[in-house]
Amino acid sequence: TESLFQRFESMIEWNDEREQRRKILLSHIADAASINSQGKQSDELIHLSAKQFKSNNSLFEKDLYYLFADYYLKMGSKDAVTNESSKKKAQEYYIKDLCFNTKRFDSWAGLTVIEFYKIDEFITADDFDPRIFNVHMSASCFFRQAVSVESNNHTLWMEYAEITYILQSYCSKYKEKATDYVPERSFLLNICKEAYEKANACTDNDENKEDWTYLYMMGKIDEKLHRNRLFVPLKKYVAALDLLHENKALYPRKLGHHTSTSNSKGTLLGCHAVEMFYRIHASTLKYLNRHSKESADLTIDKLN
Repeated sequence: TESLFQRFESMIEWNDEREQRRKILLSHIADAASINSQGKQSDELIHLSAKQFKSNNSLFEKDLYYLFADYYLKMGSKDAVTNESSKKKAQEYYIKDLCFNTKRFDSWAGLTVIEFYKIDEFITADDFDPRIFNVHMSASCFFRQAVSVESNNHTLWMEYAEITYILQSYCSKYKEKATDYVPERSFLLNICKEAYEKANACTDNDENKEDWTYLYMMGKIDEKLHRNRLFVPLKKYVAALDLLHENKALYPRKLGHHTSTSNSKGTLLGCHAVEMFYRIHASTLKYLNRHSKESADLTIDKLN
């Protein structure tokens, strides 16, 4: 497949006009704050979209670079050895495709996912690396551009919310070092909150939505944003637990690695339900510990 793609590409001359468009696109992407502003496309991108290529191969070229990019992105996710080089090639071809199709959602989303992979690599590293914040800014740039083209995409909103939540956890882990880059923890948490709310409002994937996940994560975010308001997150945890029960969660007698990796949907939901029980009790105990020297506004009636 790769050799066939290379033969196709050799038939296309990447001339000065195309290179100029690529440079304009790259310079605009570098200015992430400009693209990120309110999720709107910039004047430069709109101008680029309106201007047509003078090419005899326009139909041939229209989707070719996107197909290259999609192929390399999938290859990178399958083969750990060629992972980095494949994703780099995918990124290059997505950029080339966007020179032709500045409003192609899948290319902006593909660039976003590549940045998510990079963030994951920083997260799993042994020490703090400030470059993670630049990568997240790039991811936000690509993400905002994607949702400005198509906002009704539950999966992309969820992935953006999840990676941003992981980043704020990373900042919490390296609190002293991260303060210079993210002064307020609430900044990332509010981004998470908005993204989860947008994901929950999407209608493109209603049959596969896991509403309990939305409630659970919103509860965790509320708990971190408002440390003295226990009952708001508790209500969300309880609501998530109720949904898991309604979805026929199966509660295992013992928890182990085999349980969490089970192929049974009911068993997996049961593991999540146990996590809800843990979260309810852990949050309550943390609240009581913080307010042990005060008159905590906590009663059995309210907990029930």
